[in-house]
Amino acid sequence: MPWTYSADGNLKWGDQIMIQNDQTKGWVVMDIGDSVPNVEEGYSLTSTGTSENPGPMTRSVFCLSPVEQGSSFGGDPYIRYG
Repeated sequence: MPWTYSADGNLKWGDQIMIQNDQTKGWVVMDIGDSVPNVEEGYSLTSTGTSENPGPMTRSVFCLSPVEQGSSFGGDPYIRYG
């Protein structure tokens, strides 16, 4: 599964990333084959153990996408927090 390399270090909509918890060092993973019962599009997220790195695969790479295209900062492609 490909992930995005950002030469400038900024996150942009459409980037494909892996997410790691800085405190536990676990990686966020999701199995899309294991849906949450009674929810139309709900899936369970979990994290790996501290020494496990799953590497870039379908269950560990997430694509960043806005709720509405062009809705943030007039269509600015960069992700902002805070």
